[in-house]
Amino acid sequence: MTVQIPVLDPMDEEEIVASVIDAFPASITDRSRAAPEVAIAEALGALYGAATFNLNQWPDLLRARHLLLLGYAPDPATPAVAVLTFTASGAGATIPAGTVVRTGATLEALRFITDAELVVAPSGSGAVNATSSTSGASSNATAGMITRLETPVAGVVSVTNIDPATGGADAEALGSLEARLPALLRTGGGRVVTGEDAEQAALAIPGVERALVLGERGALTAHLLLADLNAAYQANIANAPNVATRAAVQSAIVNATVPGVAVAVAQPTIKLLHLRRVEVQLVAGYASAAVKSAILAAWNLALTAVTIYGADGVTVVQEGWAWGASLYRNEMISLIDSLPGVRRVGRIWISESVDYGVTWGGEVELVEVEAWANGAPNAVRGLLSSGLDGTNPLTLDLL
Repeated sequence: MTVQIPVLDPMDEEEIVASVIDAFPASITDRSRAAPEVAIAEALGALYGAATFNLNQWPDLLRARHLLLLGYAPDPATPAVAVLTFTASGAGATIPAGTVVRTGATLEALRFITDAELVVAPSGSGAVNATSSTSGASSNATAGMITRLETPVAGVVSVTNIDPATGGADAEALGSLEARLPALLRTGGGRVVTGEDAEQAALAIPGVERALVLGERGALTAHLLLADLNAAYQANIANAPNVATRAAVQSAIVNATVPGVAVAVAQPTIKLLHLRRVEVQLVAGYASAAVKSAILAAWNLALTAVTIYGADGVTVVQEGWAWGASLYRNEMISLIDSLPGVRRVGRIWISESVDYGVTWGGEVELVEVEAWANGAPNAVRGLLSSGLDGTNPLTLDLL
């Protein structure tokens, strides 16, 4: 159940001033802002607005205090870091650590402070990291904006940031911390007890897109999908081996669980499925080429091994295929049948690849693509991809 935090006093200063003026006796006929009674009401209304604002902060302050009593606080804001490129005159230049470069001359300009000393050869250029003096997303200066030395440095002709500053983030919202609080409480802020805890530890490692941990009685195996897959998540998806990432996941789980637990890390092969042919009866007025394109787009979106996000990078467009879930013919018929222009669907033919499209199996009619064999997930763990292959275009058989 979601608890709605109440607004303790919903009236703002304008509303309270208006109610006071409306309550004036009829003998006060001048209700313009020049009237002393109105001026007094507005002055008191400003004080009331400040008081109600602070009053309405109490629920959030209480929430934050409760979380702090449990030992958790929102992640603080972080400053942006930029790479500053300095160009020197013919005499060369030495830029001391702590040199301040601004985005402009105004009071609102961002200030970046160099992290180390930089020596630039005569008529040359060099780069050094600089950290923003303020934190938050607003400190992520765009490219070419950090160009003004706060204090001149001998020999420096120019300075700029070729690339945008990155890493600046606002403080975590209370709601975000509350959303991840159950997992924090269950694991004690980092302990690995269950397979689900181990999955969370794996997902915290940069570069891990998805994780599934299986095992019992002192032995766990973490199966990983890494984030450096094909950008379109369509053709030739390769969960390329990454020794460093696997080692980081193994270390994170081992260090967080009890001694003696054996931890292995694997990167399963993703099975590619290619839609070879499909029998479709069209609705009158629809062209087969347009329906074919719609079928391919829907197929690509449905059979993805990883979660697909929208242009904002946050909105989930399509969840990744469930670990260990088989693919059934009726599911694909239902998917295709829901598309505009499709009256009914007949048979569907596919081919499979277990080596990322290097070789393909023969064309077979889709009945079931099993994710389990002998009571356990098979090598692909039920993860699928559209596996489009340009040499095998979709044939649309009209019923």
